[in-house]
Amino acid sequence: SRGQQEIDFLNEFLTSEELNDAKNYHAWAHRQWVVRTFALWEGEHLLIEQLLEQDIRNNSAWNQRYFVVSNTTDMSLTVRQSEVHWALEKAALAPNNESAWSYIRGMMESHQKADFPELVEKIDAYCQREPPPAQCLELKADLFLERKDKASIDEALIIFQRLGTDIDVIRSRYWTWRKEEASKSV
Repeated sequence: SRGQQEIDFLNEFLTSEELNDAKNYHAWAHRQWVVRTFALWEGEHLLIEQLLEQDIRNNSAWNQRYFVVSNTTDMSLTVRQSEVHWALEKAALAPNNESAWSYIRGMMESHQKADFPELVEKIDAYCQREPPPAQCLELKADLFLERKDKASIDEALIIFQRLGTDIDVIRSRYWTWRKEEASKSV
């Protein structure tokens, strides 16, 4: 079929070592249109895994995973928890990879972070790395904020302060804003 021909072409394009263009935004956007239009979902997970093995920081592959999961499952809490588990394993390979943490955040959307006990259990270990991943620390602060008690909010404020002064100084204004917003919860 025409759709399968497009997928074959895109597979070759995205995996070509010569082209080295596995993050091409236009190719991925076209791929999503082809996959959705011709219902060619089969094999997408394999390609994503292959590309992430080559480059765990390939945000386009992470985005494609979210696209596939959100279009082929009911996005139930069980599915989301499974995906967070998968992403935490990938995050271990490159803890400062924003793509992994963004994917985790996307999977947690519309749920309490506490609904993800594996994340709650593992987040401290990730945050104790040197340097700690900024996105991981932000998730930890958000977990504290969900508790809504003064001691937890104070812990979140400390994290935001640390992010802005020590860890992620380039975005210090963002962390100052997060701290200000969180302090309104007290």
